[in-house]
Amino acid sequence: MFIMLLGRTHRFDKNHISLRQFVKRIASIPISCSIAVMFLVGCDSKPPEMKSLSFDEALAKVRQAIPASQYFTNEFLEKAQNAPPASPANPDKIKIGMPWILNDEGAIWYVAIEKGFFKDVGIEAELVPGGPGKDPLALLVGGTIDIAIAPGGNAVPKLIASPTGSKVVAICTLLKDSPYGWISLDKSVPPAQKSTRQTTPTDLIGKTVGLQADGDPYAQFIFGRHQIPQDKVKLVQIGFSTDPLVAGVVDFCSVWIQNQPRFLEQQGHKNWSILLFKNFGWNEHNDVSVVTKSMTEKKPELVTRYLAAMLKAVQFYLDHPDETADITIRYGKDATLDKATVLRRFELERDLVIGHDGKPPLWMSEEVWNTSATLLTQYGVINLK
Repeated sequence: MFIMLLGRTHRFDKNHISLRQFVKRIASIPISCSIAVMFLVGCDSKPPEMKSLSFDEALAKVRQAIPASQYFTNEFLEKAQNAPPASPANPDKIKIGMPWILNDEGAIWYVAIEKGFFKDVGIEAELVPGGPGKDPLALLVGGTIDIAIAPGGNAVPKLIASPTGSKVVAICTLLKDSPYGWISLDKSVPPAQKSTRQTTPTDLIGKTVGLQADGDPYAQFIFGRHQIPQDKVKLVQIGFSTDPLVAGVVDFCSVWIQNQPRFLEQQGHKNWSILLFKNFGWNEHNDVSVVTKSMTEKKPELVTRYLAAMLKAVQFYLDHPDETADITIRYGKDATLDKATVLRRFELERDLVIGHDGKPPLWMSEEVWNTSATLLTQYGVINLK
């Protein structure tokens, strides 16, 4: 069994640094709050058993039980863009549950505060850090926060479909497309040289893939959709560190494109190549703003004003990445950030923020929501009657 702490450049030694310092070191790598953090355990994982439910059968169940129209809307975005309501005489104080600790994932919320976009619409925002054991959706449902930023959009239909599901509504998304992928190092070029290789599912045959704790459905999907024999790919459970990849323990490991690749580059490995799942049929929204349904009914103007500020903030982020990076370094107090690393994140995620749907930033797609919920149903993550 291969066991190590999270990463060579983020190693935790209780005799040398505190747990808080360790969390700061890994702060730039956000993950779903449901994933157990800190350890990399490379024990073998059995190839996931394929589900018999077809995509069309799963889609029919989704449309009947949890159609996307039930839990998402672009209505408030449209109002915010076209005719945002006037600010109240007294600002509304709201708590925003961040997807991870305060690092560079929260750039546009920092901009909204720093540039006065929230203040301009009568909002006084407090950013509540996430982190290990802090699920923003759970905090939202429990009434601790007013707006939750769900790092993985799939958490929303999972909540809706759960036995204890709550009535929540997704109101915008920062990342229109999924950043999730399996990354490898292209040994045909030197580490200091960028790879131009276009990785495809067939490249997985005969390889070892390191998965995060929630990675089996993705493996089931890529094997089933692209006819990859399961016995030709070895799966192991690791974490979200790229150390096993660098050490040659695995040939691929799961990542978010705007996170781990830049740390590989810092270690001198620019020759990475990634299989992005969005390019092969699995897409989802990420860093999604979610509110309770009762908030959309009782305080619709507050929702609209929040989105008016967010629209200005995301456009500022796109137009002024350099200044946004400076703001992010000041506000991302739970992480050790430098400008080059932050700007590299912006560069890697820009395409995901803009998207390819022809809609403005932050807009969501009914098709993306329904498709991702269907895949979760098809591969057993969601159980619909």
